[in-house]
Amino acid sequence: MPTRSSTILVFAHFAAVMIVLKGLQWACHVAGRPMLLASLGPFVWLLAVLFTRPNRRGVEIDLGPVKTGILDALLYGAPAIGLYVLGYWLLRPVQMPSPAPLDLVVIVATYVFANAAPEEIYFRGYLQGRLALDDETILRTGPFVWTNSIVISAALFALAHFILVPQPIRLMTFFPGLLFGYLRFRSTGLLAPILAHAAANLALYALQGHV
Repeated sequence: MPTRSSTILVFAHFAAVMIVLKGLQWACHVAGRPMLLASLGPFVWLLAVLFTRPNRRGVEIDLGPVKTGILDALLYGAPAIGLYVLGYWLLRPVQMPSPAPLDLVVIVATYVFANAAPEEIYFRGYLQGRLALDDETILRTGPFVWTNSIVISAALFALAHFILVPQPIRLMTFFPGLLFGYLRFRSTGLLAPILAHAAANLALYALQGHV
């Protein structure tokens, strides 16, 4: 497992970011603009990473090999995302409130650059990278490789979704979090998890009857 000091640092950093996000969520609610958090959230994730100066700590945050990232996202992401979306639909078949349909290009760009990319940069880039820097312990081998950093970052990923929207079904994001972490580990970059993350969100969007 990672050293105790690095684990405490990661948890403290995560807690601070969540306090900021919950504060913004409360402020947006008081101002009568609850959807504004969706616009502010990406900046919080990105600024949280920038302020830590990850490169000085030896944490590499980059897209990695483009070809490998795309192939891994297709090969491993598509089947797993299909199962996740199916499970989500079975547990919660009722459509969730969401914005009116927009142009498909805008929707895709929003899910990639304002949702998937900032979250993956924080959770798989900084948190997983920081934990892996000290000790990348292999927890399970076989068709997939699970490491301590993959599992912990996926757990924090799910916890963040639950804290912002306290519904038990939000904890299901732990499972795609494992996939995104594995793709980060396998491809050595963030392109694969970003593409898989965006695809999962788009699949849920389509499931809600907007596409």
